[in-house]
Amino acid sequence: SQGWARRMSNTCEAFAASLLSLSLEAGSEDRVLNEIAEAGKAFAAEPAGLKLLTGYALTKDEKAKMLDALFYGKMDRYLLSTVKIMAERCIIGQYAHFARHYEKLYNEAKGILVVEACSDRELSEKQKEALTQRMAVLTNKKIKLVTRVDPKVLGGLRIEYDGKRIDDTARRRLQNIASALARGEA
Repeated sequence: SQGWARRMSNTCEAFAASLLSLSLEAGSEDRVLNEIAEAGKAFAAEPAGLKLLTGYALTKDEKAKMLDALFYGKMDRYLLSTVKIMAERCIIGQYAHFARHYEKLYNEAKGILVVEACSDRELSEKQKEALTQRMAVLTNKKIKLVTRVDPKVLGGLRIEYDGKRIDDTARRRLQNIASALARGEA
């Protein structure tokens, strides 16, 4: 079962890579990114429909008709074809993984670095702008800032990007002090 899950993951990633390649060629990668998100919302709003598309109760043609009814004329043709193939192969249940991988590849292609900033309260627009500019200078990349609030952060800010973490929270500073005391350095 772990092998099956890995194969499904690899298949979704291959679909995402192929779709990005086609959409870059067509100049529709931005539109496709937005439509992937919209389709994800539609699938999340109708879990029973997604389950039906994932299973074997419908034929390939019935699945295609259902998807056409939902998305034809509202979705890039390459994306719609990809979604139909995923449904045909009964892996449309992995759509969220496919969507995340497309966005990851899109960001890489566009030189965008996703930076997650976590604090104990919502950052102001001014703070977000300053952080975005500072991270752009630090990394020499375009920044997509994602913020979230976590009351456990206890003052300060925790920033994660590209596998790195900058932890300037009160909790972290207290841990550093406690470690120094335990080592007899304070």
